[in-house]
Amino acid sequence: MKKVLFLLFFVLAVGNVSLLAQAIETKDPFVPLLPEEKHSKKKESAYENNMALNIPREELSVNLEGVIWGRNIIPQAIIDGEIYKAGDKIKGTDAVVKEIKENKVSVFFDGRIIILKTK
Repeated sequence: MKKVLFLLFFVLAVGNVSLLAQAIETKDPFVPLLPEEKHSKKKESAYENNMALNIPREELSVNLEGVIWGRNIIPQAIIDGEIYKAGDKIKGTDAVVKEIKENKVSVFFDGRIIILKTK
């Protein structure tokens, strides 16, 4: 019984190897495996669409009044009289506070990072 199973396994293994070798020999490495899309267009970002339409980018008009910074406290920024921490949305805008450092605050607005500095 063991000999029959071994022989069956050997025949299957050799058969698969020969099929694999045949597939490798006939494959052209320069022919793509998937068909190419005929009408593939590069997707443009919202920024590129706005630039193509000559729509000016919105400016962020906020004032960084100060930074609360210390060893054992969560960094906070005072922007237009309000206190914010990282992740907060600035009132009246679509801007989000990303990072607060000792003398500057990074804000994500209109698809870009804007650095606010203390004066």
